[in-house]
Amino acid sequence: MDAQGRLEWVNYSFEKLNGMTLDELKKLKGESIYEVSNHPDIKTIIDKCISGKCSVVYESKNLNKKGPVTWESSTLTPIYGETGNLQKLIIIDTDVTERKMNEVIIRQKNKDITDSIEYAKRIQTSILPSLENIQQSLPKSFIFFLQKDIVSGDFYWFALKDDCVIIACVDCTGHGVPGAFMSLIGYNILNNIVNDNDIVEPGKILDELNKGVIKALYQNNPNNSSKDGMDIAICNINLKTNEIQFAGAMRPLYIFRKGEFEEVKGDKMSIGTKESDRDHEIKFTNKIIKADKGDIFYISSDGYADQFGGENGKKMMTKNFKEILNTIKEKSFEEQHKLMMKHHQQWKGDFEQVDDILVIGFEI
Repeated sequence: MDAQGRLEWVNYSFEKLNGMTLDELKKLKGESIYEVSNHPDIKTIIDKCISGKCSVVYESKNLNKKGPVTWESSTLTPIYGETGNLQKLIIIDTDVTERKMNEVIIRQKNKDITDSIEYAKRIQTSILPSLENIQQSLPKSFIFFLQKDIVSGDFYWFALKDDCVIIACVDCTGHGVPGAFMSLIGYNILNNIVNDNDIVEPGKILDELNKGVIKALYQNNPNNSSKDGMDIAICNINLKTNEIQFAGAMRPLYIFRKGEFEEVKGDKMSIGTKESDRDHEIKFTNKIIKADKGDIFYISSDGYADQFGGENGKKMMTKNFKEILNTIKEKSFEEQHKLMMKHHQQWKGDFEQVDDILVIGFEI
């Protein structure tokens, strides 16, 4: 093209790509690039090219004279003379139809996958205990739940048996879809143990949960060497006696009592541990705590403390997580929930969330 964008010459590949000669193109569409270009904003592109004295790349959809639709990636370049005056404009077109068609397929597949996972989220959310039911039994409580992906490997579980509230914080292997599948396994086994078989002592619940998870994961492939499973903290809270029974698989119970901090550690083995991997029988420890008025309890997954952020982009670590709990413990539980989110967002900043997050706080 000349400096005004009037067409001067095209090569054979252009004619083949568009299914017409230069003369046919001029007769059909016009004499200049402004008339023949398939890009609706070609004037702005040319103005940018000329003012910036640089090449500009753009893509446009082209209807070949013979019928098929093609996509072209075009590189527009200005040519200047020795005195700095614009002499020519050159466009080199590349057929990118296959790539664009693949992009359409990929976008559709991504949409289909995302729609499926969104539907899976509805299913996973529907099986979680009602927060309203939990707070009827534990009015002074909060559940801070923040998935990394659409579906989660963390989940909370709740049951009411006579005068006892049983509540659990569960962290399954992985997050996203794999973690969500594991969460469904754990949720159903817990329901069977407590609601169907009336086992309510936390230590025994974990014993049975461990057996159930192993059976579910390995019954069809006993030689499976994967380390799938879950970490869990579970409490049985007797609302009449104020006695709390606790058991943990790799997860602790935190207590703030009369200005003092206490950590009740769980057993150092995850749910999904095989007998063959241990030197002795797998049996989870059941611990009993007598709660006094004003005692505040927290159970959590490791997602909050494992978040990268801060000035140096490092993990928060458990020490700082405990300090956050210490600073919020005297607030109302509604306010505590808000502060958990605030501290997380401040720490995370522009970093990506690295794991699912679940924190449960309560006072009898």
